[in-house]
Amino acid sequence: MDEWTPATKDEVLRAVRAETSEYDIGPWQHMLIDPIKRGVERFGSVEDAFVVARGPDRVVYYDDIEDEFGTATETEKILIDFRSYGPLLVALKEAAVGG
Repeated sequence: MDEWTPATKDEVLRAVRAETSEYDIGPWQHMLIDPIKRGVERFGSVEDAFVVARGPDRVVYYDDIEDEFGTATETEKILIDFRSYGPLLVALKEAAVGG
């Protein structure tokens, strides 16, 4: 069994490209950003995650442990109130409506 290692920015970009080639994200394309690393608190420790898109109130991040996309609220230090959705398209739609 391979040991898990955190995703690199290049791996996150590949995951985003794979999703954008599979699904039409046209109306939400403008939300995508160059991935930036942010902390996310899980199970009492802070781990890294990559933010890949910004909505009005929430960001879309890539969860490399679950290999899926989700939304979160971004604070100055970490991502909080994170929710997993799976496909990038679903996370973009959720981030676009905010809340």
